[in-house]
Amino acid sequence: MILGQLDDADTTLAAFERLFPGHPAAYTNRINAAVTRGSYDEAERLILELKESQSGSLAWQSNASELLAQLATLRGRLREAEAHWREVLTASAQRGLPAEYLEATLSMAWADLLVRGEPDAAMRRAEAGLARYPLEELEPADRPYLSLASLNALAGRPAVARRILTGFEASGAVEQSRGVERWYHFALGTVALAEDRAEDAVAEFLRWREGAACQYCRLPVLARAYDAAGESDSALAVYERYSNSSWPFRLFIDYTQRAAAYRRMGELYEGRGDREKALEYYNEFVELWQEADPELQ
Repeated sequence: MILGQLDDADTTLAAFERLFPGHPAAYTNRINAAVTRGSYDEAERLILELKESQSGSLAWQSNASELLAQLATLRGRLREAEAHWREVLTASAQRGLPAEYLEATLSMAWADLLVRGEPDAAMRRAEAGLARYPLEELEPADRPYLSLASLNALAGRPAVARRILTGFEASGAVEQSRGVERWYHFALGTVALAEDRAEDAVAEFLRWREGAACQYCRLPVLARAYDAAGESDSALAVYERYSNSSWPFRLFIDYTQRAAAYRRMGELYEGRGDREKALEYYNEFVELWQEADPELQ
């Protein structure tokens, strides 16, 4: 799928399913393929089948609810997504997993910020989660420093983000994993964006490139940084890479980013006088949100 060879991927998935019939990974692979194709109705059907097939597993029930929440958010159905996220929160509390609870809470906060466009609501939601599970009560490796810092930065609170990053730096985690280091640069980039240092933001997001498995993860925010720097050609080039990528694990990025990317691409192409491309991406946006909540319509 990463190479865009979706027909070959289907053949491999069929072979897997013959060897391991009913295995939950068969569902997740098919879900990833459906999302990559933009077949969101099919993805929803498969997630519901996964949830039903794993009715005895609280972990898989929670995983399926999270996928449903992300898919609903992607399509602008935030009321529906809220119900699914609540199931994730309940399951996390029942399983005694505070880090997972906070992760789900922050996922909801990201939707408040980037999809609803309500930074104050995002902050209230994050603070409610932290009131239940304070950072200092979690193991250092489980503390969502970087997500919290990025959320605060993009919500217009760069000073708070910097304080959170100071705590992260003091924990020593940045030296322990290159994966953590990349997300650290992501957080630094969001702070730079919030402080109107767009060129510095671009530089931080580009530092992600070295050895990172998920190049896809940084593309929307890198395009946003180029856009803020007034480099519309570069922004469009990155947005095009994002829009046309076949990265199979895209839902956890797309759920808050894809709709806004389509809309901004339409605006940028319209600004260049390219009516045909502008309409293409405006139509993608409209199709994606054709069943969105009334307040988003």
